[in-house]
Amino acid sequence: MVDKWKISALWFAWLLFWPAILWVSYHFYFINLQGNITDIALFTFFIIVVAFFPLTINSVPIFFINGISIAVFLAFGLFVEIIVTLIAVLFVILKVGIKRKVIYRIPLNMLLFSAGSLLAASVYQLLGGTYAQSQYQSYTEMIAIIVYAVIIVAFNHLFSYLVRRFFYRQSARFFDRGLKWELFSFLLVIPTGFALYILYEAIGIRALLFIGIPYISISVILKLLYFYKEINYYLKRTGDIGHRLARRLEEREVYDVFLREIKSVLPYDTAYIYLVSKDEAMKLVTFSHNDLMEASEALSPDMKETFSKKTMEMKLPLVYQSEKDWKNEDIQIFPSHTQSVLSMPIQYEKEVIGVFTCISTKEKEYESMHVRIADILSNYLGVAIENAKNYEVTKTRSERDALTKLFNYRYMENVMKHKIEASYSTDTGNEFSLLLVDLDHFKLINDSYGHEAGNEVLCQISNLLTAHIDANGIVGRYGGEEFMILLLNTKSNEAINIGETVRKTIEATPFSIQNHLLPAKKPLTIQVTASIGVSSFPYHGLIVSDLVRHADRALYIGAKKKGRNRVAFLSHDTEENVF
Repeated sequence: MVDKWKISALWFAWLLFWPAILWVSYHFYFINLQGNITDIALFTFFIIVVAFFPLTINSVPIFFINGISIAVFLAFGLFVEIIVTLIAVLFVILKVGIKRKVIYRIPLNMLLFSAGSLLAASVYQLLGGTYAQSQYQSYTEMIAIIVYAVIIVAFNHLFSYLVRRFFYRQSARFFDRGLKWELFSFLLVIPTGFALYILYEAIGIRALLFIGIPYISISVILKLLYFYKEINYYLKRTGDIGHRLARRLEEREVYDVFLREIKSVLPYDTAYIYLVSKDEAMKLVTFSHNDLMEASEALSPDMKETFSKKTMEMKLPLVYQSEKDWKNEDIQIFPSHTQSVLSMPIQYEKEVIGVFTCISTKEKEYESMHVRIADILSNYLGVAIENAKNYEVTKTRSERDALTKLFNYRYMENVMKHKIEASYSTDTGNEFSLLLVDLDHFKLINDSYGHEAGNEVLCQISNLLTAHIDANGIVGRYGGEEFMILLLNTKSNEAINIGETVRKTIEATPFSIQNHLLPAKKPLTIQVTASIGVSSFPYHGLIVSDLVRHADRALYIGAKKKGRNRVAFLSHDTEENVF
């Protein structure tokens, strides 16, 4: 949205400067109206036709009318050139359609083209340019014509850049693709426009028949060339996004990569990703607003939208070009200034598994090309989501113990390796401790009540340890009745205290099991104790095997051999219990 004071200032500037520009161009510059009204009308028609083939780069249209405007300027003067150019531009604006709230674009364009023409004409005359038929015979006047054309192109680009940057408050670069295409078109249309002027001076208005069709053809060719370059760019970026999504990613990473990467091909202010269950219930998994990606829990009630639900129900793409397209529909809008909407079902093996929706505050943001690109991306996303789910299942199986669902030894070993490697790059925050927890007389439980009862105890112990340690460390199963507790950023004395708390908690907790050795399973409650061995990095070594070995020695020498149900911490390779 443009600030109201800026719009007011624009109208004031237009009322102040545009009539003055017309008056100055009429009274102080060459003008050739007498007997040329019909020719001027035909030139106007011709320039309108050419204006119907603009390039739109960064929401800024680039018209290939500069060549014709030069011919009009040299043949009829600055005043006529301003009027003819503005008629063509305004004709195109009105044909495309302009709403009342953005009608300020009309005076904006009038100032843009009028001021640029006045500046270029002034420099043209300062350089010795004339309006006789001999311009092409004098090097001085040829240079003046070239400078005139360059100023027109440069001023238009500079003015557009300043308007985008400070009037619309959009991020913009001066040396962008728009400037490249303007310079490229300059090399083609300016010589053609000058040839039009020379031929017009020689044979009159018939010159439009000889130059007009080639000139229009150049405009069409440039538009098609730009279109195909854009298609190639979008396809390449889409392929790159597909390759990124094909990597081994967790599900959350898939959403983040997708929303971050698609902005280069699907511009949006807000985007949503939903998953759809088999009963067609929709769950919002993530959204992005103003380049900030958030989990669904961060979505407030006033930030929701209902476009995605409609897409899920139709199982077809949903495209809106402006607010008037859904004006009479029951749709909740966010953001409040939403204009363009592109909502696409996410498919996997012909089944709709989700919906992603892009919302923009600009009108007509999404073209047919964007819909085709979104269709390809939705298939990539569907495959990536399913791959991520399978990857997470496989990863969980490789990292988790099947019975207790705790991390297994391989995972715990990798965490300790990474922690040790990190210690080589920094001197602080790398101490950690390892607790090995072994249940006392566990074989007696299996022998007395059955192995299923023993498994029940192991599962209850794992839940107890997980709840007790919480975010202070990582709990894993070492094997059999042994557990591992990795306490990150924890020194030995603190680890010993935590181990003692764990020991007391296990001792004080009644465990409910079934006696599986009896014909009728009988519930009962038993008490369990544990012995715990403690080792610390770097005190007990600089590799994982040393830390495990010292914790194991402390467990058996310092706890088991001294009566069980205790915590032990040994000094290096001695059998001395240090507490």
